[in-house]
Amino acid sequence: MDPLQTSINRTVWSNFDHTKKILILSSRQIGKSYWAMCFALEFLIKNPKAVCRVIAPTKDKCEEIVEDNLNIILLDVPAGIVSRSSTKNRWNLFNRSSLRIGALERQYVDKNRGGNASLIIYEECGFVSSDDFLYGVNSVIGPQLLRSKGHEIFVTSPSEQPDHPIHTDISPHCES
Repeated sequence: MDPLQTSINRTVWSNFDHTKKILILSSRQIGKSYWAMCFALEFLIKNPKAVCRVIAPTKDKCEEIVEDNLNIILLDVPAGIVSRSSTKNRWNLFNRSSLRIGALERQYVDKNRGGNASLIIYEECGFVSSDDFLYGVNSVIGPQLLRSKGHEIFVTSPSEQPDHPIHTDISPHCES
């Protein structure tokens, strides 16, 4: 990670035990998605049998974000630590943790129902409609944290909609 990503990583880890929602809201092209994939792998390595879900607006966008970044990261990971599952959209770690991907848009989100997670990372979540965001986060994906009392990390550039929940709900919650 570069110095900015390292700074973000330190800040998130230093607040991780004190909050359940974290927002990384910043301009484009600072490496938020790369950082998020590094963070997800670090979390999964530290937490055997954990599930981390990475959710983006569409399935294709999520696959692109995760695969583009994991392909770079995994070049430096020793063999046997992370392997692609035969089940598409899943990576398994040596300690039985797994990284799973999905989509937030209404037409895809219900495919993420069920299961549990310890960490959910919402990628580019400011770029899905407010209705889809609220339904996905509150009714489908977020409830997967109930048993684990896990964490949500929202990673996005600002939404073009000033009244988007990322600005009206998540940001004020995280600032407090």
